Amino acid sequence: MKFDPEGYKYAKWLLIALIGMLMFFAFLLLKDSFKTRNDFIVITGQVTEKGNTKIKMIKGNNYSYAYYFGLSTHHQLFGVGTNKIGIPILDSSFKGIEKGETIQVTYEENWATKKEHINLLVHEIVRDGKVLYDNIPRTYWNGRMKLGLICLILGLGFSIVLIIFNRKYKKLTKNIGI
Repeated sequence: MKFDPEGYKYAKWLLIALIGMLMFFAFLLLKDSFKTRNDFIVITGQVTEKGNTKIKMIKGNNYSYAYYFGLSTHHQLFGVGTNKIGIPILDSSFKGIEKGETIQVTYEENWATKKEHINLLVHEIVRDGKVLYDNIPRTYWNGRMKLGLICLILGLGFSIVLIIFNRKYKKLTKNIGI
């Protein structure tokens, strides 16, 4: 088998790029997995409008159903996921939010939700001290943490492979005299 130093250089840079991407995703996922209640925005206001709607998702022609409501203190509508017949995936005793009621909403805002008409990143809805909807991420082994750790382990594994290949490359080039 003939040794090709030029091919090794391409493979090395591809491996470095892969390691960089994996470590970047690991950082973002692990940072995001440790969010607590204090990292979200909490507002209180009166309900100004409510209803059910069908929202087009980012990928393809998929649609999601949402129960939405508007607050007097915020310009954007809030929404929570529903099943196909429009029943919110909330507490079993949830009878709906009425116009004029005062509720407290804990939500997240990011670059994608700022452009949307309905913000679906609602984490908690509280009415009269009773939690109607609780979707605050738990930091103990949530999905983002697991995926972040997998990316971190893969990145470290590819780093070890890169170190081994680098040592073999140096030995081969020393033996060949390149």
